[in-house]
Amino acid sequence: MFEVFKGKVCELDELDQQIFQRMQDAEEITEEVLSEEIENADEYRIKYQRMKLRVSRIVEAPLLHTRSNESLNVITTPPHTQDKRFKLPKIELQKFSGDLKEWLKFWSLFKNIHEDGSLSKGDKFQYLVQAIVEGSKASELINSFPPIAENYDKAIDRLRDRYGKSDLLIEVYVRELLKLVLNTVKVGSKISMASLYDKLETQLRALESLNVTTEMCAAMLYPLVESALPEDLLRVWQRNTTSTGTDDAKDRLSGLMDFLQKEVTAEERIAMAVQRFDDKAVFKEIKESKGKQKLQSNKVASASGLINAKPLQGVECIFCSEKHDSSSCIKAKTMSLEERQKIARNMNACFNCLKLEGQNLASLSKEPEVFLQTLRVCLVNAGVKLQVRALINTGSHYSYISERVAKKLRYEPMGKRTMIHLLFGGTQTRPQEHQYYNVHLRSLDGSCDYEFMAYQQDTICQDIPRVSGGPWIQEL
Repeated sequence: MFEVFKGKVCELDELDQQIFQRMQDAEEITEEVLSEEIENADEYRIKYQRMKLRVSRIVEAPLLHTRSNESLNVITTPPHTQDKRFKLPKIELQKFSGDLKEWLKFWSLFKNIHEDGSLSKGDKFQYLVQAIVEGSKASELINSFPPIAENYDKAIDRLRDRYGKSDLLIEVYVRELLKLVLNTVKVGSKISMASLYDKLETQLRALESLNVTTEMCAAMLYPLVESALPEDLLRVWQRNTTSTGTDDAKDRLSGLMDFLQKEVTAEERIAMAVQRFDDKAVFKEIKESKGKQKLQSNKVASASGLINAKPLQGVECIFCSEKHDSSSCIKAKTMSLEERQKIARNMNACFNCLKLEGQNLASLSKEPEVFLQTLRVCLVNAGVKLQVRALINTGSHYSYISERVAKKLRYEPMGKRTMIHLLFGGTQTRPQEHQYYNVHLRSLDGSCDYEFMAYQQDTICQDIPRVSGGPWIQEL
């Protein structure tokens, strides 16, 4: 009902706006009439807001009462019935491959699905198929039944009959204990204390889950567990049992497992302590080596060191031919600069360090000519061979071939390209058009072949003089 009234109020408001707009457009309407019209419209709006407030109070009162009851229920609800807001990881089914040692772990998880009354047998069969490793013996057994609801109980009974028999599983875990005994007897086999304790604990807990408790079979299990211990640990245990004086097999078995647990804890503490001391020793050794290096680098010369110093081997002064460094020669200090330079030049010694057979990157040659890097290669094209001299220019971005050589080899141009050459010093040439060829280059002995693109150039460089004769020819 209120919604209908609300719609009528909206229509009235729109009509009032239209009337007020026309009154503003009319010239005969005065401002007093417009003010009176605005006051009347506001009076109706105030009445509507009062009515709306009354209706909202009437409607929202039951809702507030309901919400208050809900809040009381929430407060009085025990904590364990509240929904958890954190998301737990999904429990993945343990897949069974037919290994008897995996049966207890597999069945402890799949048992929840098997006993769930809300699932149909068809769905349980699908879960069973997914929980079996494909290609295994257990998979062959399950796949022998068509996956329908009627065959689920038959497949479960067959699976439990083959892999879930208690007597068969007891034999399996007893044999695992025997394997530990045999591994201990083997020469050279050494197992850690923690690993041995975990394996013994696993087999004993598995037997307990099969109702083979220590009360029933302690007399049988105790010798097996005791025989699995190494000889040195067994001696410590025998001294411990002699001091305690227990004769009951059950107490002795539980006491043996407690003893092993304490030994494992002690072994871990010893390993931690030894590792800590090893780290300190390594740190101390590194620190001492660094200190020795620092002392050697900052060694200060003394009179005793000068007296006990051995003569330098292979060091000869270029000025007086004595066994000392040339830079500390007393005779050289009495010479003039020209005399020292003359001796160093005659001895082919470096002017900076006064050592022989040094290298100097500066060229003091008076000859203005420089030998460029060139080599002779063979260019090949359609049976035509030509030996040419190649100029190696590491500062060029492209390779070039002279027009004369390109004509002799009958190279066909592959296209044209217009380029501007930027020379050393920033000099820029005019745009030039160059044809380019696919050049086939081969070494003179024929061991290497290369193909690359080269641009045609009328003149690559000026005449390059041949190397003049001399002893350097043999070095080149």
